[in-house]
Amino acid sequence: MAVLQTSACSPDGKLVAGGRAIGNVVFVYELPSGRLKKTLAGELNDISIATTSLSFSADSVFLAAAGIDNMVVVWDMRTDKIVLRLPDMKGALALAFSPTLGALAVSGPGNGVTLVSVPEGRQIGQLSGHSAPVLAMAFSPDGNLLATGSSDKTTRIWNIADRQPLRTLEGNAYPVHSVSFSPDGSMLATYAGEIKLWGDRGDGGRRLALPEPKISPAEAAGVIVMSIPMPLLLVLLDPDSPVANARAVASKRLPLAFSPNGIVLAVVRYKERLNAYEIVLHDFASNTTKTIACQCMALSFNPDGTILAAVGSFGAIGLGAPLRLLDPSTGTWLDTQAKK
Repeated sequence: MAVLQTSACSPDGKLVAGGRAIGNVVFVYELPSGRLKKTLAGELNDISIATTSLSFSADSVFLAAAGIDNMVVVWDMRTDKIVLRLPDMKGALALAFSPTLGALAVSGPGNGVTLVSVPEGRQIGQLSGHSAPVLAMAFSPDGNLLATGSSDKTTRIWNIADRQPLRTLEGNAYPVHSVSFSPDGSMLATYAGEIKLWGDRGDGGRRLALPEPKISPAEAAGVIVMSIPMPLLLVLLDPDSPVANARAVASKRLPLAFSPNGIVLAVVRYKERLNAYEIVLHDFASNTTKTIACQCMALSFNPDGTILAAVGSFGAIGLGAPLRLLDPSTGTWLDTQAKK
């Protein structure tokens, strides 16, 4: 069974990609059926390689993946061929396509962010200012701004036109692992040990309190560990394994995403003591939350917000599928044809 730890929906709403925590491959599924369409593999025969971030271009033609072949690669989805390889971007943990330009933002090298034209591969800009590696990034809907969350416990908002920082969001106790703009660009959600909502008027960040995590009887009994395939479990238990290191980084993240209408903030919460995950849907209009237990490690909305794609590890060994689709309005799982 595949274990997926990062995902991205295509802007045309037809596909969702999931990056494996092991195996140097990306799975691509059809929407809304959830059927596995194809598998995109790197060129290295190295099972220990993990995908750390995925992003589709605005026209859905290109899919970029950080971590594949221990670098950043870009596939042309029309031919399934790798059209760009960025060997200088080893260790990149985050990337994002601009919604308006043919540009890809990549964390690295070092503590910076590099802007690269796709598919030419020409460097068109560098963002420097963080004092530690960038862990997460997101463009504003109009493409004018880029938010970057870093291990230095700050978030920076950059003006893409002049490559300069507009604001630095501070006051976090931990590294910033996730960032997401609201659809109108007026609000930025960040996770750094807690979720904060930052307005566009220079406020200090409002903490978003979520309900306490739910613990099911199965989780309490430790049964959830059995959902991890044994080969993967053995690799994860090896502290020197590169997969263990990538997995440790991913497990500390709390992926979050605004729904396309901006009403719902979807969050993946990791319950460290139990090695378990759950999805929390916070509705700003009603100030209510729904909690869905699952072994989900990443999520992404389709463009019209009717589907929330969750990837991770579902079911017992050899059963289930690494992708499930959720109706965010009701918090119920959709009946799909997702395959292992």
